[in-house]
Amino acid sequence: MKIYVYIDGFNLYYGCLKDTPYRWLDVLKMCTLRFPQDQILKIKYYTAPIMIHMSDKDPDRPNRQRIYLRALKTISNLEIIEGVFLRHKVSMKLAHEDGYALVIKNEEKGTDVNIASHLIHDAHHALFEKAVVIYNDSDLVTPIKIVTKEIGLPITIVSPFDRNSIQLKNVATDVKHIRKGLLRVSQFPMKLNDAVGEFSIPEKWIPKDQVKLKAIIFDFMGVLLFPRIDYRPDKIIDEIDSIIGKVMNDALFKQETLKKYALSSEAFDSILNKVADKYEAFKPLWRILPELRKKFKLAVINNGTSLTLPKFESKFHINETFDLFISSATEGVKKPDGNIYKLTVQRLGVKPDECLFMDDSLPNIEGAKKLGVATIHWENKQIGFERFLKFIDLA
Repeated sequence: MKIYVYIDGFNLYYGCLKDTPYRWLDVLKMCTLRFPQDQILKIKYYTAPIMIHMSDKDPDRPNRQRIYLRALKTISNLEIIEGVFLRHKVSMKLAHEDGYALVIKNEEKGTDVNIASHLIHDAHHALFEKAVVIYNDSDLVTPIKIVTKEIGLPITIVSPFDRNSIQLKNVATDVKHIRKGLLRVSQFPMKLNDAVGEFSIPEKWIPKDQVKLKAIIFDFMGVLLFPRIDYRPDKIIDEIDSIIGKVMNDALFKQETLKKYALSSEAFDSILNKVADKYEAFKPLWRILPELRKKFKLAVINNGTSLTLPKFESKFHINETFDLFISSATEGVKKPDGNIYKLTVQRLGVKPDECLFMDDSLPNIEGAKKLGVATIHWENKQIGFERFLKFIDLA
């Protein structure tokens, strides 16, 4: 679906970013990973310039905010809408004794009204098919109800806090949360460039901890690729395809196949092309691979011939997407033999306990487990993908 995203910047910051290593947040990455099957047309980010008092212990806050807003402006489909930040003295009653105290009260004004106005305006003009509102206060109950109940467009509330507002939950179409793993893999690069030049993450925001998971290893068929829905069974193609997964020697495989089916080399190549055409990418997973590759090394272990790789490469750009592709026919060893996992880990330059391996075959999963690799069994693509998102804390 085509979506608009509305973000209350202060709500997001105080709900899940303050005092964490994830403040250098790329909100487009976050939303793309959280909604991998949707097209993000627009992100509207609502905030107000921070004001400080001479007695503030952290006078650099406004500067950090300016740097962060500069980072957000590098996102082409993001708009920043500013309210105002008011600071004034008010008299407030003391909690545990009689009397009053004069305190400085900070108030951010304009965000709720701005979000409500833009949300109803954009819905009325059918600018989106679904809205995502990153927010958790009940002040938006009425505008959200107008959009969902009267205009008839869905709204997903994404709460930056551990719990959703019950009032919002009652009027929204769906509710979700933001997990730490999602924030972790949705960070801007340490250095960015804009029309003015290069700038960097504020020094105070540089994360101190390192992520243990360093590599994700995929099975090819049954995780990354699946048969097309419109594929029509073909006896010879399906028979040869069933043999491909057992191939340990490309030359021998070709020789035996030519003899068994009385094929010419040209006919053999044509059939391999048709085998490759039988498959399509599992799009929800492939959509997030570019972002994952910025954080992790990505590899594929494929039991089968390497003779189909040129066709798969032209179709799926494997070399651009993955750091390593291991083929059993090329290496002379196949899953679940532990040596193929050892070989993959060594070439990636990581340790077994720094890797995640995913496969639709339980014996292959068990083979990787013996080496100390974390695993996810893909019983089917829906279950497997959900488990994967939960493993890296994206769900």
